[in-house]
Amino acid sequence: MQYKIKSKLKFIIFYTLINTILSSHLCAFGENTMMPVYSLNKALMPKLSPKIYSTKRNKIEGLFDIPVDDAIATNKIGNAITLIHFKGDNVKYETVKRNFLDYVSGGNDGYMPIFSEDTIGYSIGRGFLLFNIKNSKFNYYSIAGGFDYKISQIKVIDAEKKLFLFKIRDLGKRHPTFLRIMDLSAEGSDIIKEKDVGDCGIATKDKLIFVWSENKIYVMNTKFEKADHPLVATFNKEKHKDYGSTIELIFHHKLPFAIIKEEKYDESYNSKTSVWLISWRENDMKSDKPKMVKLLAEDSFSYTFSYDGKWLCFVDATTAPRSLVMMPVDPDLPHFLGKPIYLGEVPRPENANGDAMTRNPSGLVMSECEGYEGKCWLKKWDFTEAEKLIEKKK
Repeated sequence: MQYKIKSKLKFIIFYTLINTILSSHLCAFGENTMMPVYSLNKALMPKLSPKIYSTKRNKIEGLFDIPVDDAIATNKIGNAITLIHFKGDNVKYETVKRNFLDYVSGGNDGYMPIFSEDTIGYSIGRGFLLFNIKNSKFNYYSIAGGFDYKISQIKVIDAEKKLFLFKIRDLGKRHPTFLRIMDLSAEGSDIIKEKDVGDCGIATKDKLIFVWSENKIYVMNTKFEKADHPLVATFNKEKHKDYGSTIELIFHHKLPFAIIKEEKYDESYNSKTSVWLISWRENDMKSDKPKMVKLLAEDSFSYTFSYDGKWLCFVDATTAPRSLVMMPVDPDLPHFLGKPIYLGEVPRPENANGDAMTRNPSGLVMSECEGYEGKCWLKKWDFTEAEKLIEKKK
């Protein structure tokens, strides 16, 4: 009898010890970080419906964000920059300036998010246009040079000084990417600095340049010298040992966190993506809480924060057709983001004409048509209406 009690006691002690070790291991490295915080189950999400604005048979393409409340713009109507205002149940078109260039739009325009209260920017071929929508003054800058070069990304480094970062592809070389910092504060452009970086992705934050390739992220100042940032330190410390390649990095422009999209391949070379949230909140830096957690395990893309920073919008690629989803940004939550909200289906490529985001109120606008010669319309989601859905869920 005494032997049985001792054996049972030993088993309890052993079980408790193992359980404690496993629990602490999961807390530090496993369950909190590798299991996704949310899943994209459309049936369980609250739904936010859009308002529909008919444009009759007028296809509205080339949409972009502008520093005007409850409005977007296009550069593909009548060789002009046109503002589109949402007024009640109708849209109002305002032509800002027409025929100021031979081609006001050209090819695959690269549109900038809102970075100024009066100026917009977008690429036209190998050049870049800065246009003041309040006084209609503009400057067009040659950026990429000859036909062997192509602008692939544009980022703002310093909006006040009009310092921009261009990622340029040299189509004639094996490692075709270099970065060019340019001062566009005058009529002529000045090249401040250039650097060969190979194939990479870029982002900017706090006048720093973030570069990523495969499973590495590093940061540079405007002299292209190595710099430090807590995102890089946290990523290097907390990324999982079998982390694949970073393919998107999106900073929140006010709060200390970013979204990182990871891609890796299995033995059959099938792609699998995950979305991570990485944070560096000062009062969390000395805690044991994980600072890099898996946000979603589903395939998704096109992550964009609203201008006021209160919403994150993206596309869920696991459904057919694909779905539009958004999440509220809440600094009181441990990982900043609240539960997903379903917006609707992404239009099929043959029906889609572009999208843009509004400010005051924050929202999303998508342009669609019924085939090539059918009816056309704008769908507009007012993100502030989702606040009621969040309150109901609570």
